[in-house]
Amino acid sequence: LIEESRRNVALAVNASMSLLYWEIGERLNMEMEQYNGSESYGQQIVASLWRQLEQEYGKSFSEKIYGG
Repeated sequence: LIEESRRNVALAVNASMSLLYWEIGERLNMEMEQYNGSESYGQQIVASLWRQLEQEYGKSFSEKIYGG
């Protein structure tokens, strides 16, 4: 029962985190479309976003981990 419960929790967390990252990506894509996909602007947006997320939620949202 304990092992099954742990697996279920891990699956739920993984699914939730995958959805979170997908939604963040979708919002970034929408933002980029407003600025005609400018690469330098996109890099600035991503860097700013990761700094804000890291400041509020810790190193697990570091830009270096996710694409910096």
